[in-house]
Amino acid sequence: MTKNSYSPTINKAPTLLGWISLIFLSVIWGSSYILIKKGLTAFSPIQVACLRLAITALIFTPFLFTRRVYKHLDKWKILFLVAFIGNLLPFFLFPAAQTRISSGAAGILSSLTPLLTFLVGIVAFHQKATKAKVAGVILGLAGAVYLMNQENHVGWEGFQFGFLIVIACLGYAVSTNLIKKELSSTPSLAISAISFALVGWIAIVFLFTFTDFTSVLRNEENAYSALGYIATLAFSSTALASIVYFKLIKETSALFAASVSYLTPVVAVGWGLLDGELMSVFHIAGLALILAGIYLSKD
Repeated sequence: MTKNSYSPTINKAPTLLGWISLIFLSVIWGSSYILIKKGLTAFSPIQVACLRLAITALIFTPFLFTRRVYKHLDKWKILFLVAFIGNLLPFFLFPAAQTRISSGAAGILSSLTPLLTFLVGIVAFHQKATKAKVAGVILGLAGAVYLMNQENHVGWEGFQFGFLIVIACLGYAVSTNLIKKELSSTPSLAISAISFALVGWIAIVFLFTFTDFTSVLRNEENAYSALGYIATLAFSSTALASIVYFKLIKETSALFAASVSYLTPVVAVGWGLLDGELMSVFHIAGLALILAGIYLSKD
């Protein structure tokens, strides 16, 4: 077997810590859609994305000077690709989509990630399939589609903008498989710090050069509260979550790690309940299908 072989036989079965990490990620990523929505009350989708990347880059930049991180700078090319596909692209697409669809619908659509991760692994990385994984992915996807059919806020326009989230999920899928194949021996902190620094500082320059960010910050009444929501998004759902997620990918499998997107709709819909949205027995049935899917698709 070559050094860069990508075989499911080297994937480890998820431990209790792995399941705890999965639940933790589900909670903070499931909350990210409502935080994006709050950020959009003052800033444009481009500004929300740039601010998220910029704040995350500022958080991680000091770690670049630690030996644990800088000795991996020679991998900057693959890390830039991971950052561009798995961070920069989705961070712009989600806010753009959420100008027309609800945060709950965005969370539901994000559950496409495990299916796309599975398909990318088969097509591009020669990962073998098992009947249980196929059944789990299909069942989870069916639950997500069923849930979306119950969403009151998603019309034809919502499906059009929802396609932006499909593209974002494809970016997550490719990035996840790349990390599993090319960066399994790289510490999670190094992956996060280098990748976000590479794209985050570009976002900072773009934010101040090509957008009216400073004008919005001065003149928009709720700009600072919106900035607070985006800062929370950057710290919890991006910086902290990326370390946990990259570690989860390396210690289990790309598919299991991506299965977090089966649970994020539960949290996203939960925020909808707190915001006055109603949940019917049909929503509960859809959630049950999603949970059954993640159980079947685990390694």
